[in-house]
Amino acid sequence: MDEGLTGTSVKNRVQFQQMIKDALEGKIDYIIAKSISRFARNTVDTLEYTRLLKEKGIGVYFEEQSLDTLNVTSEIFLTIHAAFAQEESHSISENQKRGYRNRYALGVPKWAATFGYRCEENGEWIPHKKEAKIVQLIFEKYLAGDSIPDICRHLMSKRVTPPEGEKTWHPHTVSMILHNEKYIGDVEMQKSYTVSHLTHKKVKNDGKKIPKYYIHDHHTAIIERDDFEIAQRILAMRDSHKGCYQYPFYGILKCPFCGENMAAVPLRTRGLERAWTCIGKNGKTRRERTDCPPACVKEKYILRAVLQAFRENYKSIKSLKYPMIYREIEHITFDSSDWHLLIIFWKNGQQSRVHIDYEKKSEVPANEIVIQDKSVYLDGVLMGSSPQDITAAKSILSIREYLQNVRITDTDNIPIVKAPRK
Repeated sequence: MDEGLTGTSVKNRVQFQQMIKDALEGKIDYIIAKSISRFARNTVDTLEYTRLLKEKGIGVYFEEQSLDTLNVTSEIFLTIHAAFAQEESHSISENQKRGYRNRYALGVPKWAATFGYRCEENGEWIPHKKEAKIVQLIFEKYLAGDSIPDICRHLMSKRVTPPEGEKTWHPHTVSMILHNEKYIGDVEMQKSYTVSHLTHKKVKNDGKKIPKYYIHDHHTAIIERDDFEIAQRILAMRDSHKGCYQYPFYGILKCPFCGENMAAVPLRTRGLERAWTCIGKNGKTRRERTDCPPACVKEKYILRAVLQAFRENYKSIKSLKYPMIYREIEHITFDSSDWHLLIIFWKNGQQSRVHIDYEKKSEVPANEIVIQDKSVYLDGVLMGSSPQDITAAKSILSIREYLQNVRITDTDNIPIVKAPRK
């Protein structure tokens, strides 16, 4: 007997599948079922399996309908009764959905097991002290710059017990925790819905076909709302599905010429270093989006300069964390006539001007590169005349051509905390 499993699909009914297997292997001569709906509530499954058994000379007798599949006239009646059983299942399913949706519309969410919470007998959602600390640790390490795999390895090294039903900490589990609005005391209802009661396939709800509902401050929060919002920004900037990895400067680092966002792109160099360039607006490739010079700055130089500025303003700082950048900096840009000068605009109205020392001449961004009379000029200034300088200049020109054709995916619509549906 498959307890707790629906009869609309035999796919996950282990005991049912075992019974069919035993019958086909000659271990069962005859099957007696209380009714067709107990055998299967899917017309296709009912006919498929009764026909399969009949071919082997094995009959199925349905007590309620007094129907024996070995009888010649049984199939037409079986089809009719199976169709009624399927429709009955559909009706029950729709009634259940309607009941839940009416509750959601009234602001009454359905409890689902959530790591870090327990549901009391009175229906109140209460933080679980031990698990809540684990959730807080996950957010703390993620905001400090740790990747999700790093967090998993840390939890396993500390022998932290994973959620019930899991033997280890998986990246998917940590990601689900970081995305879950329940940890700030909110509840989003009807995030997904079942397309068919037969397949039980669920799809993500975009709110167009079926309404979504959101409740603020439904229960005690484990995570501060501001920390959760920052975590959502980091998740979006690290989402490979939205294009290149844009953490940590997307939306803060601005082009010195047009003021639009700069974005990170992987350079075709050893180690696939990342560099930041202007992406402009509209169009797919960078060439279609902006007329700004295709200059780029390797990320390591920006990180060093920003860290230096923070240390000058906050003497006690030991490492740079994204929440500090997000909370303290209005935006960052370069001097349009000098890529050696990074300018930081702080939210308190002050400015920091940090000089960047590039390790190689070929790494210095330039608005214009000219190779003339076996000499290389960057923005009109002689870079050098050696064969190495010529090779470096050609490398820069190759990178610039690559940048012009790189495809850019916008990351502007970063989801923070969704507003409740009116």
